[in-house]
Amino acid sequence: MKLKLTAILIFLSLININGQTRKISVTSSCDGFSFKFNQPGNWVLDSENSAQFLAHSAIYKSKINYDNGGPLIQIFAFKKQDENTIEDLNFDINSYIEKYSNLKQKNLSINHHIYKVFSKEVYVEEEFHQYIVYLNPGKGFEYGVSVTLNINKTELLNEDLEIFKNLVRSIEILK
Repeated sequence: MKLKLTAILIFLSLININGQTRKISVTSSCDGFSFKFNQPGNWVLDSENSAQFLAHSAIYKSKINYDNGGPLIQIFAFKKQDENTIEDLNFDINSYIEKYSNLKQKNLSINHHIYKVFSKEVYVEEEFHQYIVYLNPGKGFEYGVSVTLNINKTELLNEDLEIFKNLVRSIEILK
């Protein structure tokens, strides 16, 4: 990604909802930009190590599951260069094409009730699958949000793909 990682201060507030989902508000030091999302039930938010994952928020099923190639969700706030967010997605995909000559792509259908969504699945069979989503909240916002899910060797299970889509749909940009 053509993004600069800056020092981030993260504040979390947890609220139980129906015992399944926790709503987490994350505030970064990027000029007061903040967003919130619904954490999938029984998944772990790793706020201590999110910077090593190149993310403002990193979420996985369990550390053991992640260490064995399980899914990792990364959420990153990025400063928009313009409103042409599709080019940010294309930049990411082109960097994968340069690195992996056998890269394949699939359309990834995710919608959001407020923001423009640009998404794609890229993968190399038997190596990895990455589900990439960019959210553009519009001209009134200096930042956008990228959400990726990485998994080794295999495609996501339908249940995990729905969890990922629901997380993306739950993102709310705060002023």
